[in-house]
Amino acid sequence: MVFTTIFLKAQTTKDTVTGISNNYILDVNATAINLDVSTYTSGLYSVALVCDGEIVDSKNLAKQ
Repeated sequence: MVFTTIFLKAQTTKDTVTGISNNYILDVNATAINLDVSTYTSGLYSVALVCDGEIVDSKNLAKQ
């Protein structure tokens, strides 16, 4: 079984202390996903693509 998620974790000191992180379960048949980060504070975030428990790709996200 393929289990694919997007994991979004704060890199900023303020949010890292509060432990802000979110998992988004993906539809493997979808070609795109929109993540609502409007409630996130400004700062840097790590976005990781996780498949079967392994990180297969990651990017940094800067929210203004």
